[in-house]
Amino acid sequence: MFQIAILRLFDSVRAFHYRTRERHDSNISWANFQAIFQRYFPDVKTDHYHFTQLQTARQRKGEILKEFEDRSRNLAQRTVIQAEDPVLQRVYYEQAKLMLLASFISDLSGTPGRQLRFEMPTNLDETLNTAITVEQSEAQERRNEAFFLEAEAQRPSTVRRGGNML
Repeated sequence: MFQIAILRLFDSVRAFHYRTRERHDSNISWANFQAIFQRYFPDVKTDHYHFTQLQTARQRKGEILKEFEDRSRNLAQRTVIQAEDPVLQRVYYEQAKLMLLASFISDLSGTPGRQLRFEMPTNLDETLNTAITVEQSEAQERRNEAFFLEAEAQRPSTVRRGGNML
């Protein structure tokens, strides 16, 4: 099976395989080969793909805010360019934070999203807290409306028929 996998390698991957001695061991298991391969080629998707995924991410129906924030944060982390210079790396992280914030605010659905687009908070923690507060307030209003509607339905009518109201 391992020989079949080697035959199916293309271009840079084939060159990678033939240049490294540790992969020519005939006793190497498929799991070890896979682990070594994934260490050298950690992500097959391009940077453009990850930027597009971050920009087009939308909150799914029924997805809670924290899940959407985590999913957006993971997408933003994939857009960070790795640099040797710590100052440059910090700049890349700051850029990713700004892209995450803009994407999160613009792609949030419902009343929390609309409220955040009006406020335009400056950091993600503030954004998430505001969105959760708006979402909980909205849920509380729905519960209150349901309570009053039930109370009105159960209240007996005070109007008398055919008689004087005084």
